[in-house]
Amino acid sequence: MNYMTGCCFLLRQVLGCDSFFLPVTIGLAILPLASAVHAHLMRKQPLLISELVILLPFAIPVILLIWGTIMAHQDNQTLAPSWPAWVAVTLLASYVPLTGIAIWKAKGFRLLASATGLLAGWFSVLVYLPTVMAITGNWI
Repeated sequence: MNYMTGCCFLLRQVLGCDSFFLPVTIGLAILPLASAVHAHLMRKQPLLISELVILLPFAIPVILLIWGTIMAHQDNQTLAPSWPAWVAVTLLASYVPLTGIAIWKAKGFRLLASATGLLAGWFSVLVYLPTVMAITGNWI
């Protein structure tokens, strides 16, 4: 399996898992939309390009997906090394400081940054599970 089909396979696993948790995903997607409308009404100006730092936590699911694709364990006879799984855990844990930085930088629209961070955290967890399964080779 090459990297492109591996990435598509992991993405299909994430989207299949996401459809199971669809009510939570819809609820978490409504929060940033409502916060964006509220921030636009209160500030009376659109978000600036420099204020797009609130999207920084969405880098974690993308990096996790790429990491799971690159480090996928495909040999059934040997045991997978444990260090790629620990890197995935570290990437998932790095979501918290990135979200903190995004909220700290979002002066005036911190509710929007928090709601966006919650949605990014949800997607990070959903991407983390198939990523670790691909890295360790243990699919449940």
